[in-house]
Order: sequence, then structure tokens, then C-alpha cells
Amino acid sequence: MASRALFDPLTLLRLAPIISSTASLALAWDQHWMLRIFTLPELERDSAQYLPKWFSAFFRAGLPSMLAFLSVTVATATVNLCTTESLLLKQRGSYYWYVAGAALAAGHLLLFQLWRRGFRPLLRTRAKREVGGRAEEVVEG
Repeated sequence: MASRALFDPLTLLRLAPIISSTASLALAWDQHWMLRIFTLPELERDSAQYLPKWFSAFFRAGLPSMLAFLSVTVATATVNLCTTESLLLKQRGSYYWYVAGAALAAGHLLLFQLWRRGFRPLLRTRAKREVGGRAEEVVEG
């Protein structure tokens, strides 16, 4: 049992949801700061040209990581809830954190599916036109 002193799988299971949640939040903040440039007024005209290209390249590259982090959060939080006495988790004050982590990550995965359906037309941009000095996307329906 000396190996358990160096590596305890149960401890890793307990920490996995917070580690994967932290990783997904770090990736989300990175995307937030990257996408923020497209909202700057002086770059609005250019963003109509580059935003679809960005989503085709960069967004798809980060998607597997985000889906993996969220899936690990849901899975490990659920395993923690199912394999540990709820009274013990409640006494330690972690029960509701696991419930919240699993629910929020699962909600994010569901929301992504809904968002993806509405966003798909932007990825199929056919043409651009200038309307009142602002770049406007013309997408196929």
C-alpha cells in the first residue's frame, strides 16, 4: 500500500471535477479575450471578413478540448455523487458543489447543441454587403 501514499485514485476522482472545470473556464476566458477583438468599433468592418474564417479554423480546433473538459466534469461529478454516501458529502460540504458542477457542465453541453444549430448559418456565409456603413452578413437560410 505504499503506492497509495504517492497516488490515491480516490483523491484524483474527488479532484477531477474541479480540475476539468478550471481547464474549461481557462479555455473559455482565452476565447473571450480572443473574440473581444471582433467587437471593437474600429475593427467592425474587418470582423465581417475574418470572423467566419476564425470560426472555421480556430473554433473547431478548440472545440474538442472544451467538450472533453465538460464531459469529464459531468462524468466525474456524477461518479462522485453515485459512489459516495450523500450524507458524507453533505457533512463535508461538497455534495451541492458536485451537483452544481455536474448540472452546470451538462447544461453547457446542452446549450452548445442549441447554439450550434442557430450559429451554423454564419459559418456558411455567402456574401457580404455594406449597409449604412456597417458590415452585415448575408447568410443562407
